[in-house]
Amino acid sequence: MMRFKYLPLLFLIGIGLDATAKIYTWKDSSGKVHYSDKPAPDQASSEVELKVASSDWKPYDIEIVAVGFELEADDKERILKDVNAVYYFYHQRLFLSSYETVPVNIKIYATKKQYQLGLKGHGVGSSRGVFIPKENQIALYLRKDKEGTFGTIKHETSHAIAHTSMPYLPSWLNEGLAENMETVAKRGSEVVIGPHQENYRNLQRLKKKNRLMSLKKMLQLPSHRWRSHNRAGAGLQTQTGELVRMLFSSHSGRTFVNKLIREYKHGDRTFAFYHVSDSYFGGMKILNDNWKKWLNRSASQVIRF
Repeated sequence: MMRFKYLPLLFLIGIGLDATAKIYTWKDSSGKVHYSDKPAPDQASSEVELKVASSDWKPYDIEIVAVGFELEADDKERILKDVNAVYYFYHQRLFLSSYETVPVNIKIYATKKQYQLGLKGHGVGSSRGVFIPKENQIALYLRKDKEGTFGTIKHETSHAIAHTSMPYLPSWLNEGLAENMETVAKRGSEVVIGPHQENYRNLQRLKKKNRLMSLKKMLQLPSHRWRSHNRAGAGLQTQTGELVRMLFSSHSGRTFVNKLIREYKHGDRTFAFYHVSDSYFGGMKILNDNWKKWLNRSASQVIRF
């Protein structure tokens, strides 16, 4: 028989009880009150009315606006499915516990020119999409490569989650996670991060030209300097995307990413380089060795969670 010592607290927060469960109460001969999931066999019992608080929380609040064209119903359904896959990955695979509703207001322009005119003053440049924190808005343009368009939406959705739930996330990790969300998909209970051919090719090009930044240097860059280097064409967006992909490919790497997310979510400002020696198996030496092996692989890999 299951007994509830702190049942009144459960009435208030509505946790841990099946919606169809019944709870009974009675007093024994000494006047002590008892609660149970079954009526007492030898005492007059009464059923307790459970007052479970309802919740209006939902993981995202999404609005999709098409500018200059009509968005097909199938495409809208695909966008909703993709956004859900990104949220599912953060909450179920990276264990990001958050009860904040993340607004995802998506504005899709018909052309790149309309996109640049519509976001004049936001410094979008040649970008494919952007997340504007002050307006809680994702903006992008429709590309000939429709899969690429969907990938951009997932990329910027990742930034929306980071902005709302992990405001202290360093830029390299923020961007690295977003790069990998471009190919994320939910298949039943499994999450798959598909191949990212563009990043793979770009990484090989940077390697060939000897333009890759050392991991030690990159993991010690303040966020503003990381962004500055990236804007200057250092290829850091590709490099961090592939670094996070490499980390996701092993158990020790996933553990390290989860550790970083927990630390930064709670306000830690320590450079990731110093977390490597404490939290990555083998420290910086093994991380560098694994990175060299990753650079020499023959194709972009599929990562399964």
